[in-house]
Amino acid sequence: MSTLVESIKAKLHQHFNPKAARNIHNVFMFELSDGDTYTLTVDDGTMQFHEGAHPTPDIVFMTDRDTLKKIFNGEASGATAMMMGDIKVKGDWIVATRLKRLFPHMKA
Repeated sequence: MSTLVESIKAKLHQHFNPKAARNIHNVFMFELSDGDTYTLTVDDGTMQFHEGAHPTPDIVFMTDRDTLKKIFNGEASGATAMMMGDIKVKGDWIVATRLKRLFPHMKA
């Protein structure tokens, strides 16, 4: 497992709000410009983050490794990165808005 995956997984578990995730069943996928893909699955109060693609994600965030690192390290805002064109989004925008509620204490 890569250092990036381990770092992101630790931050997600630290900030995850399982109560807010009750009755939520969503798959968030992150496609990096270098070809790597990561999947965040939220399923009724639980979450998993791992390397690899999901066949039917609800939403896909396309970005580069540096932007993803900055967002998960609290050095950049995901919303700002989207507005600046550093992240492209494909899928259900309503699902994207859930991230803030699912991970309320993350800086970004």
